[in-house]
Amino acid sequence: MILTLHDQDFDSDLLNKITEAVNSDAKKITIYLCSDGGYTSVCAVSLDIINKNKERFKIIGYECLCSASFEFFIKAECEKELMFKTLGMIHQSSRS
Repeated sequence: MILTLHDQDFDSDLLNKITEAVNSDAKKITIYLCSDGGYTSVCAVSLDIINKNKERFKIIGYECLCSASFEFFIKAECEKELMFKTLGMIHQSSRS
């Protein structure tokens, strides 16, 4: 199964796609990820799901991985790959 998350924010839609993928019969789930970030809470839950099923996932980062998506990519314990010329950006999250 391939999930293409192009310009996908870390929001409830992304979380639903990951949940549906892990609940499917797919033996291997490849995520192509390009994202400007999103909710850190969605990042944390997505990481928990993937890290508990790490043998089934592969994440391929491309174009840009910023904010929550950068953290997601770095902390994921599954197989990972960065495509050539992928840009990454991280900053500390804050709440106000």
